[in-house]
Amino acid sequence: MKARAHAAAASAVAFAILLVLSPPARHPEPDRPAPEEAVRIEIVKIERMNQTEPSRPPPPPSPSVKPVAKLSDERLLAEGESLLRSGKFPRLRATYSRIGFAAYRDAMLSLGGAFFLFDPSARRPVAEIDPLTGELRAERIRGDLSRWPRDVTRHLGDTLRRGQASYGDRVSRVVLLPPARLDATLLGSLDAHLRGLGLDPGAVLRVDVAYELRAGDLHCDVLLVALRDGTERPLSLEIDLSGGMTGTEVAL
Repeated sequence: MKARAHAAAASAVAFAILLVLSPPARHPEPDRPAPEEAVRIEIVKIERMNQTEPSRPPPPPSPSVKPVAKLSDERLLAEGESLLRSGKFPRLRATYSRIGFAAYRDAMLSLGGAFFLFDPSARRPVAEIDPLTGELRAERIRGDLSRWPRDVTRHLGDTLRRGQASYGDRVSRVVLLPPARLDATLLGSLDAHLRGLGLDPGAVLRVDVAYELRAGDLHCDVLLVALRDGTERPLSLEIDLSGGMTGTEVAL
């Protein structure tokens, strides 16, 4: 009898020890996504646009507005043509967002501009191309075109691919060459305007412009210039690309 009592006591102790050592019961947990199913961060490729509005718009004209005298077309064009020949002109940051690329393209074509497949490694246009159909034209560059190209590749991807079928991957851009008289008007007007403000045109590193259509004519609105000393000078200068010019100074 005594032996049975000892055995029962031993069993109770053993059972208590097992309860202490056993891990606690696990209650079911809500489903958790596997690591690869966790919320994903979408990485969006943002295209760096060549033709964008300047990030800092110029302030409105101050009360001390100074009119800028107009130049004759002959003097303006002569100065601009000299600057084009020298190859010494600032970087142009332009936008046609006010009118859209199609209107800008058509205006340039009507003014006599041309679009070319471009070889960046050789730094030269390879062949003229129709931006509307992708049709290849001549491999020569007309003498009346500017040598100051505008990169418009991002708008003419299909046109570029058609050109690559004939010229291979060495052509990787499409550029616009405006008429030389258009760029001469732009450079000559800007040069005269800056000198009228007492600024050295040679100190200008970049010019920000916006294109507009007014009564069917293409106009260039010069917004500001970036100078070598690290400052930006807001301008109020409008250039009718047929040769006219009006402008006012905006005080800093």
